[in-house]
Amino acid sequence: METRVPRARRAGIKKNFDLTKLARRRCVKCWRYDRRLDRHHKGHEYLFACLLPDKYLARYNEFRVEDVVDLCVKHHKSIHVIYKRRLGAWGFWTLLAKQDGKVTFVQAERFRKRLVNECHVWLRRGAGLRLKQELASSS
Repeated sequence: METRVPRARRAGIKKNFDLTKLARRRCVKCWRYDRRLDRHHKGHEYLFACLLPDKYLARYNEFRVEDVVDLCVKHHKSIHVIYKRRLGAWGFWTLLAKQDGKVTFVQAERFRKRLVNECHVWLRRGAGLRLKQELASSS
């Protein structure tokens, strides 16, 4: 006996769906997919959403594709350690202390953009090693 799928549910099913083209989510740093993944905000929007919620909270909650990358837990912790150090080296924590825990939108945006750039540089650092490993395994 054949079971029928209601027309409304059938409409969303794609015919000839190719399972080999199904992409698995991977850590963009190590390319592993067997670890738990977190979405990382490249500009540390959480920090700025806490400081300026009227400007950053909506953006933080949207998880825009251009703002986030998938990282395994290990690399997610690593990038936040780097962010903490960089913000210290750039004088962010000192500025925050001098201004009684407040920053202007212009100041916050300047630091956020630097963090996004730092994330891109950090992600590229591992890319050369991955390419070498892939070339070595393919030959």
